Amino acid sequence: MLHRTAVAALMAVQLAVSAGMSNGAPAAPTSLTLTVTLKDIYNHAFKVSLPVTPDVPFKVVSTNGSVTNTISGTVGEPVNGKYPLPLSVSEWKSKADNISDTTDYNLELGKPQGCGPAASIIFERFVVLTDTADTNAP
Repeated sequence: MLHRTAVAALMAVQLAVSAGMSNGAPAAPTSLTLTVTLKDIYNHAFKVSLPVTPDVPFKVVSTNGSVTNTISGTVGEPVNGKYPLPLSVSEWKSKADNISDTTDYNLELGKPQGCGPAASIIFERFVVLTDTADTNAP
C-alpha cells in the first residue's frame, strides 16, 4: 500500500510539471516585455519596451532629442506572483542638467506601476511587465 501511495504521488508531481504547474501555481511566463515610460522635464513622452528574462541584467541606452536615457535593472523570479525589479534610470542632458535614481518595484503582470524620483507631477515614471505570449496571441 505504501508503494502504491508513493507511485501515485510521483505521478501527480509529474503531471503537475508537465502541465506547467508547481505547487498548484501556474508556471511563470517564458517571454516577458518590460515597458518604461518617462514623463518629466527631460522627457515629455519617452517610452521604451524591451524583452527581459528573470535574473538576467538588462541595460538600454536611448536618446530622446538632446537627452540620453539609460535604463537598467534585473527582473527577479516571481515571488507570490510579483516580480521584484530594482530599476535604475538616468536622464542626462548635460553634466549640470541631469537626474538619476533607482526605484524598487514589485511588478504584477499587466499592471502598470507609477513612481518618480520626487513626490510630484513633475517627474513621472510608469513601468509595466507583460507576458509577451499574451500580447502576441491572435
